[in-house]
Amino acid sequence: LEAGARLDSRVAQRANNFFGMHVPSGKVRPTRAQGRYGIYARYGSLADCVADIRHWADLRPRRADESFQQWLRNRGWNHQPSYYRTLARMW
Repeated sequence: LEAGARLDSRVAQRANNFFGMHVPSGKVRPTRAQGRYGIYARYGSLADCVADIRHWADLRPRRADESFQQWLRNRGWNHQPSYYRTLARMW
């Protein structure tokens, strides 16, 4: 959803950010971000972006009784209810 249907969102294309990741504030977690693109993290490569989301996910892994959508909600991934309705249709 974040990168667009063809991985052609502006953030994906200009910042190698395919997940809509933000630069973490302070020393919350390790990051591979090399700067900012607006409110989003800018990466040197897709591999750096994937490594960064992995760091983010590893901080609070999904529980066995938690759906993927609920895990994202609990993590504050997106605050728009429509995001989760769209995700549920895709899943």
